[in-house]
Amino acid sequence: MSDGFWDNVSGDAGDAYIKTMADVLPNNTMALATVVKCLNASFNGSDYINVEWLLSDGEFKGQHVFQKLHVYDANPDRAIKARNMLKLMFVQGNVKPADSKPPTDTVLAGLVGMAAGIRLQEWSMQLENGNQGHGNFVSEVHPVAGFVCETGKYRDFKPVAPKYAGVESALTRNPRGGVSVELDDDIPF
Repeated sequence: MSDGFWDNVSGDAGDAYIKTMADVLPNNTMALATVVKCLNASFNGSDYINVEWLLSDGEFKGQHVFQKLHVYDANPDRAIKARNMLKLMFVQGNVKPADSKPPTDTVLAGLVGMAAGIRLQEWSMQLENGNQGHGNFVSEVHPVAGFVCETGKYRDFKPVAPKYAGVESALTRNPRGGVSVELDDDIPF
């Protein structure tokens, strides 16, 4: 038996190339996935639980998807919905918190390795910097038994004009109010 550096190495393109991943997955994609990381996180002063899923079957196998559970949100409706999702995941993953306190990273680590069927939704919105943002979020988590993978369809988002906060011009002082401007008109000079 050999354990050399080049054992099991073919040098073929199919064995060497990394599969191209999609930036955004189609809306309503149903895929089998496994939790690879689950931790408390914070961004811009907002605390949440970050769940990293690895798709294990379907058209996008190998893609990583992130789920933010806003269990600490100031909006009670949003926090309760996120806590219900977390509890559903705890039940499916046979994770039992030791007490009624928010889960620690040690407790959340009990979800790592849990397999589930997930539904991905597609979102699009104008970001604070004025750019259009696109992405996915996990909207449902199902038991693996009987789950069927299905590729969804991309949503047709209408582009939103960027905000130019603080930039003053004739157009910001005098909005056109629905008047269309034809940019392909011939200019007679």
